[in-house]
Amino acid sequence: METKEICDYRQFWENFYYFLHRMNLKLSHVYIPPKPEGDDWILLCVAQGLTPEEVFNSWTFPKEDNRITSILNICVRHDKRSSVKTYFFWAKNGEKPDTETYGQKANYADPDMEIGMNLLERMVLQSYACLKGIELDKGSATLCSGSKRDHEGGTISVFMSGPKVNITFHGPNGKTNNRGIRKVVL
Repeated sequence: METKEICDYRQFWENFYYFLHRMNLKLSHVYIPPKPEGDDWILLCVAQGLTPEEVFNSWTFPKEDNRITSILNICVRHDKRSSVKTYFFWAKNGEKPDTETYGQKANYADPDMEIGMNLLERMVLQSYACLKGIELDKGSATLCSGSKRDHEGGTISVFMSGPKVNITFHGPNGKTNNRGIRKVVL
């Protein structure tokens, strides 16, 4: 039997996807992984069939869209996790990337693309954060280490640029002092 907290999570995400994407999800049978130790985790959900383009187009807050189409179309076809099925995952709840990986290059912090958020997961986190009034990556950036890297090893990066959310590639040799990955637990 599920706790009230788990039932509330399921209801929240069903409402979230209906409100933002007009999706009628039934999440009662979708596995929720055990919550990791500590209180600094949030439960997020990626809906089956959801694409980064759909998430990006649902954003009503300021966003930078000068190169977004090429980035969104490239990355999800090669992600370790995709939206072929609906899944829940835990992510650290913080305005900045995880302190353990802060300042590390994605190729070092997550060489197998297993532990860090992919772009779609980071975009869902952005939608959630805006709904909850949380500012993410102001003065920092999340390296989406779970997403495909470009031919030079560059990683997709999400950050605030002034008042706008910006998604771009961060080169493999660029400075990383204000960047890091956000770990996920499935």
